[in-house]
Amino acid sequence: MQSMRRLGSYLMARPWLLVTAVVCLGAALRWYNLSEWDMWLDEVDTLWIAETGVFTEGPMYSTAPVNFWLTAASVRVFGPTELGERFPSFLAGVLTLLVFFVTFRSTLGDRAAILGTLFLCLSMWHVFWSQVGRHFAPQVLFILLAILFLLKFREERRPYLPWAGAAAMAVALLTHSSAVFFLAAFVAVLAFGWIYGHFVTTDRNTSDYRRAAIPFVILLIAYLPVMFTVGRYVMENKVAWNPPYGIIASYLFYLSPVILCFAFAGFLLLHRRAVEVAWLLAGLVAVPMALLLYSTTRTLSSVPYILASLLPVSAFIGVALDGLLDLGDGSRYKWVAISIVAAVFAAQTWDLAHYYMVYNGLKPRWKEAVEFVEERRLPDESVYAAEGIVAEFYMGRGQAGWLGWDEVNAAPEPGAWYIEYESLGPMPHDLNARYVELLPLTRVMATFPLNYGAKNRSLVVMRAEPLKSSPEP
Repeated sequence: MQSMRRLGSYLMARPWLLVTAVVCLGAALRWYNLSEWDMWLDEVDTLWIAETGVFTEGPMYSTAPVNFWLTAASVRVFGPTELGERFPSFLAGVLTLLVFFVTFRSTLGDRAAILGTLFLCLSMWHVFWSQVGRHFAPQVLFILLAILFLLKFREERRPYLPWAGAAAMAVALLTHSSAVFFLAAFVAVLAFGWIYGHFVTTDRNTSDYRRAAIPFVILLIAYLPVMFTVGRYVMENKVAWNPPYGIIASYLFYLSPVILCFAFAGFLLLHRRAVEVAWLLAGLVAVPMALLLYSTTRTLSSVPYILASLLPVSAFIGVALDGLLDLGDGSRYKWVAISIVAAVFAAQTWDLAHYYMVYNGLKPRWKEAVEFVEERRLPDESVYAAEGIVAEFYMGRGQAGWLGWDEVNAAPEPGAWYIEYESLGPMPHDLNARYVELLPLTRVMATFPLNYGAKNRSLVVMRAEPLKSSPEP
């Protein structure tokens, strides 16, 4: 017992030793299978845009080029491979762990910041997007930098810090347009702090809120034309496929109700110590969620758009677990508190084990499905896939076609192979109907199952019966 206490005291006196261990663990978790997980539609799209420098999707990508530039630089080093495509996300994910501790240690304390960093390290949600060659892991890093500069301004009152935070937010906006949800959250919380202090409590420190809010308000006003341009394009060209209940179901898959209860407890504890910080972080959870739920009724928004809300949630979790350990310190309930803290991290580890061993990294098994077809099809037999460019990534450019309604409604091409999703439930989508239409026209050759949460990402390989060259005797 004494030796355990001495070890704990030794480690807490050296927080950077613990943080280094957590960051190394996070790097290992995010590196594992990084170049082995299957590619999927958005990743191949990102890779080919980065390679060619030609932006598709109108203003959606051309107004947010940062991740494509990072991917292009990575591809020049590692080649047009899974590793080259995903390395920027991996690096951003690992750096986020380090910057998270730096951001919150002075506000939360070393132990709470370390516990929050460990929670983020083991988050399946963050691990997943750190292993996907898309915008969201870099975007989270830039939003975290904005939080860092604002918290530093609270402590040091240096006038350039809010402008540095706004600059970090500008880079986040240039990484993905969904960062505007968090920009709006910054503006809302800072403006509310100034108005409440000035008109309700007559707090003389409200000038700090005003100085902090000004650069974010300017940035939001400057970004409005881009936001409206992108929004108009999306509403005119994309189907709003993900209803609000789909967003909530996805969010609860990554952050269970129990975890959110711990986070709320952390908010209450932090509110007693640093009211303005508690409300800033709460705003970075609530405002983006409200804006996302509204936007799903009009656009193709999905839950990764608010991945950065994991940052304040992790901070609240760190505060809650630190408070538990404080309650148990020196009392008969010490081991109860330690056991509850350990159970939270055990639950995270359990989810990660499923991510690696059962859920296939939350990525449909495209590589196996394409290899199955390649081993069996004849040279003149065509291949059509629900995500045509993914099949082309594995087969070569021009070797596969997109599977759309034209291919389904036409008479099946003799000997043609089709790779289709069995379902995309629980959300309504025309791919479910397309699969049902194909079934009586083809023969099912193989199924590559993948289910997680309420989602079915199973792939089915089907083949149209080839014409017989001569009648059977």
